[in-house]
Amino acid sequence: MVMLIKLEIETNLQKEIDKFSNINKKRLSYSHLVLKQ
Repeated sequence: MVMLIKLEIETNLQKEIDKFSNINKKRLSYSHLVLKQ
């Protein structure tokens, strides 16, 4: 039971991290585009 809860928390954390890194990637590629011009 405890393991299950732990797993769920980790999954949610991973989703948040993925979301965050996706935003960062978009921001990075955007600034990269701006720099190229």
